[in-house]
Amino acid sequence: MDIEDIKDRESLEAWLKTRPREDAVAIAHRAALRVFPLAMSARDQMATGFGDFVYLRILLTNAALSNGRSPEIMNLAVRLNKTNAASLVARGLRSSQVLMAFDAALLSLSLSISANNFAYLGSRAVEVSWSSIASVLDMSLQSHLSRFPPDDMIVPAMSPSEHEVFTDFWEVVRADISIVTATNDALQLPLWPDTPPDWFTQADHETRAIWAENPEHWDFWTRWWDATIAGAPLVWGLQRDIALIPDDVWKQGPSPVAEAIREIEARHALELTANGEALVVNPETGFARLVAETDLPDDIATYARRKMKTALRRFGPELDNQYRPLEPAHARLRETLEDSAALPVELFDACASSSRMVVILVRNDAVPSPETDALISEYLTLIREAAADILAHDIKTQDIITRRNAIQGNNALIENGEAIRFTADQLAKVSEGPLSRLMRRDAEVATDPKADTENRKDSSFRLAGRILRFGTFAVSFVAGTARTITSIKEIGRVGSWIIARPEFQQAWSAILRFLGFA
Repeated sequence: MDIEDIKDRESLEAWLKTRPREDAVAIAHRAALRVFPLAMSARDQMATGFGDFVYLRILLTNAALSNGRSPEIMNLAVRLNKTNAASLVARGLRSSQVLMAFDAALLSLSLSISANNFAYLGSRAVEVSWSSIASVLDMSLQSHLSRFPPDDMIVPAMSPSEHEVFTDFWEVVRADISIVTATNDALQLPLWPDTPPDWFTQADHETRAIWAENPEHWDFWTRWWDATIAGAPLVWGLQRDIALIPDDVWKQGPSPVAEAIREIEARHALELTANGEALVVNPETGFARLVAETDLPDDIATYARRKMKTALRRFGPELDNQYRPLEPAHARLRETLEDSAALPVELFDACASSSRMVVILVRNDAVPSPETDALISEYLTLIREAAADILAHDIKTQDIITRRNAIQGNNALIENGEAIRFTADQLAKVSEGPLSRLMRRDAEVATDPKADTENRKDSSFRLAGRILRFGTFAVSFVAGTARTITSIKEIGRVGSWIIARPEFQQAWSAILRFLGFA
């Protein structure tokens, strides 16, 4: 059967019979996502006792299950299905017309989860037929039209406008079918291949208006929904851990769930930006400082530093005119060498950054080529050997580089440059040692759209991690409470400043987006 021939439930059912069950999962899940704002915008008309978070949790669980089938998320999917599916079907057939969108979407999700369990667990505990999956798609559409009579499933004749929506719906289903036949990563593509239809846009606007009433409760879900629509889902591990928030917390409602989500996001962000260092407060001064956590042998560190110093000395105390453009590269090395407590990864970054600067200068004919100039050649050889020595002998540096490269990044820090630079400057004022200087320098590079891409990536990683560590208690700050992971008394003037400034909250949100949490 050609994809163009799929125009209704029967033709979809016939096509699905020839396909892996995972295809039904993807199609059902994307159908459920498309009716999601219909359910949320009808919140005030929902039956009591069945809140928003049941729907959201099932959506989150199904997405997490589709991406990574850990035993915990599989068990949660089975439990959610057993708890909700049967009652949803029953209530969906007898509920008011207004509730049909909510029930159809939930039924779609439950069936999708069941299909996942059938395919991946080999379990027949919940039998899912092809016709059930296909029926969900018609239900989802007809829910929007609100044309189901309360006591049967007979659909009345549609008006011309309703027929247009029906046609549009199946066009999108056919687009989904094309996606699932070409890729196993349908969740990485936009929810709507073209401009969303008016009914979706209106329901989406109403949903966001509801969320805006209590932004502290719905901040994560707004970011999650934006990412879902765009086909750029949030970090899967983050979604998994949020889905696995204990049942008793979910039952307590929006505020406890939001607090649990903030704590999970903070933990993930700190793990993702671990940089081989600890941020501590000097009890004598109340200022923050960095303490290295390194496995690099002293002799290797000494040897790497020696090579960096040798590279600088090759040009003498003053750069000749033809080498004057090398001054920024030299300054980067000198600045790092002057810090006796510099981390191995900082030594590595200094060498890598200086090497990139020289390559750019050579490419622009600003300095001689290493092929024709012995000094330039030896300079590059020495700093690259130093970087290679560090990378070969320090596991932490290897891990840091891996984490850094795993972050796809975006323009979040650039777009919020003013708040980022302001925050970094204020935190630098309550820092001591190299940290004070590094906060400002990395903030300038991280927010400069014209900076070298690799240098900006490195600076963004360091800056994000350090701001997050300054705000280890910012999870509570965002929630508007005084509870801290590191007590305010211990962190002194750092803590008192953060709690008072909205710029930090803006910087915190920008960093979460930069890390892929939005």
